[in-house]
Amino acid sequence: MHWISHRITLLSLALSAAAGADIGDDISVGARAIGMGSATTAIASDVSTVSWNPAGIAFLQRQEVGVGYADRFGMGRDESYLSYVLPLREDHALGVEWFRSAFGDGELDYQLHRFGFAYAFRASAKRLPTYLRSAAVGLKGRRESQSIDLDGRSVMAAAAWGADLGLLASLPNNLRLGMMVRDIGSSGIEHDSGLREPSPTTRLRLGLGYRPVEGLTLAADIGDRLHLGGEYWIAGRYAIRLGVQSGFDRPGDLGDATTLAVGVGVRYRSFELDYAFERHPILEPTHFLSATASYNPSVVVIGEAGIRPNPVFRSLYRHYQENDFFDVVLSNRDQEPIRTTVSLFIPGMMSAPHTEEVVLSPQSTRHYSFQVTFDEELFHRPEANFDGFVQPTLAISYTRDREPKDEGQRLDRVYVAGRGKLSWSVPGMIAAFVTPADPAVEGFARGLLQKYDALLAEKFNRSNIGKAVLLFDALGGYRIRYQVDRRTPFASIADNRTVFDTVQYPSELLAKTDSADTAVGDCDDLTALYASLLENLGIDTALLEANEPGKGHIYLMFDTGIHPDDAEDWFVGDTEYVRWEGRVWIPVETTLVGHPFADAWRNGVAEYRRLGPQGMIDVVDVQKWLQVYKPANLPAR
Repeated sequence: MHWISHRITLLSLALSAAAGADIGDDISVGARAIGMGSATTAIASDVSTVSWNPAGIAFLQRQEVGVGYADRFGMGRDESYLSYVLPLREDHALGVEWFRSAFGDGELDYQLHRFGFAYAFRASAKRLPTYLRSAAVGLKGRRESQSIDLDGRSVMAAAAWGADLGLLASLPNNLRLGMMVRDIGSSGIEHDSGLREPSPTTRLRLGLGYRPVEGLTLAADIGDRLHLGGEYWIAGRYAIRLGVQSGFDRPGDLGDATTLAVGVGVRYRSFELDYAFERHPILEPTHFLSATASYNPSVVVIGEAGIRPNPVFRSLYRHYQENDFFDVVLSNRDQEPIRTTVSLFIPGMMSAPHTEEVVLSPQSTRHYSFQVTFDEELFHRPEANFDGFVQPTLAISYTRDREPKDEGQRLDRVYVAGRGKLSWSVPGMIAAFVTPADPAVEGFARGLLQKYDALLAEKFNRSNIGKAVLLFDALGGYRIRYQVDRRTPFASIADNRTVFDTVQYPSELLAKTDSADTAVGDCDDLTALYASLLENLGIDTALLEANEPGKGHIYLMFDTGIHPDDAEDWFVGDTEYVRWEGRVWIPVETTLVGHPFADAWRNGVAEYRRLGPQGMIDVVDVQKWLQVYKPANLPAR
């Protein structure tokens, strides 16, 4: 009996000297983690994270299976481990694990089994604060059973249910923070004999990970022990690891409580093989071996993505092409940089996807913003006049291990407003319909200037006022007339700027057929046309949005080119003009096209002087806003 008692004592010492001896104790799995001193709470990035921190499985974004084996302390205590992770969606994942520790010599038999099931969720909603969008929470439930038999007779058998909670968050400057709370709930340990032990004590473990340079990872954990570790990947294929862990209390009968570990790893495509050597301060060293395999891993992952403007106005396509139009968060889970092609396709506005190329840094998650290129030919088709919802699609493509990979994602639907649509809630957007470079505008304005050059020189000394009179009278002679837009009259929508208005391009008004008696437009149509003609002749204009309640209106004023000090030489009094931005301007009521210019002048300046002092006039500097909202390129008619 003495040798049996000695054997049980030795077994107890071996089991208690290493984590994983009893129900509720920590277990060490995965050669990668062990080679880093088990400092993996914040950096768990493979399938073993089911055990170390279940929150980490939400970041894997791939199916992965792992196996491990070790002969603890070379004394026949076999440890086996099997785990599997299944991503459900971009932000959800499930994981399962099985661990077995066994020792036996034909007379004494020890068995410990643990089965765990984990679920994790990663936050990514745009409404969350930035620091929470890369955070995950994981919950694991587990069942554990333990038995000891001697000479075929049961000495002890017990089982328990438990639960663990894990948190993982990415911080600025390549830092990651992890937390693991073990035994947040337990059924207590129930023995076959009827004995019931209290639940294991809840334990907290905190971890911090840091990636200072490409391929290098440093980590530290603190709980009932201190864990420090590091890992360096060479060319993304070969890893070397070093770790140390130590208890806070040095037991006098066991000597130094510090455990050292080293490890190596090799990766080929979706397979990884890892080895770790752990030197225990009392017992013999342990060799750990583990292997992982991933299926169809998403090395590059699409995170949050979306189009900035919603609705999208076809009339602003040149503005969109010169500014950031869509955003996407891309994650590279590989240890190496990856050259990635990003493409966006919007039906009805593109005939082929717009593509951009970026190089993703290793182990990074970054926000990218891109411009776009639209197909101008589609802008001129008849169907471009209509509004409607479209479904944009985003796609990425890259090459990994000489194998092409691609992934796509549907973005939120966007409303595309047809050509000619405008929202008065967008400041200065009306400038997109002022088209001084339009061939039709150019031909009309320059043709008049050439035809009546002598008259302008004789009566107006080629002044801006003379040119403005000539253009205004010519529009009347061309039989262009004002008519209220029956669908969206400006007066009715001026107070509700959420309603879309329709504006005719100047060339559309000038394209009156020979059989048509007149061409008609509302106040915004005529204002855009007149401003385009004046701007073509080098005369600066400013649009005047009158915001009198229930009587919204738009017209314009033009720069006379007269110095303010000389105004009294040109005008009877200061009631005939407006001083703005240090220059002299004449307001013109564009709805009076077809009437004498003097009437349009008199009405325009009167309305400005009536509403301006009340703050009911918004001035839109056309030259300023043309730099923001460049008009569409229109074909010659």
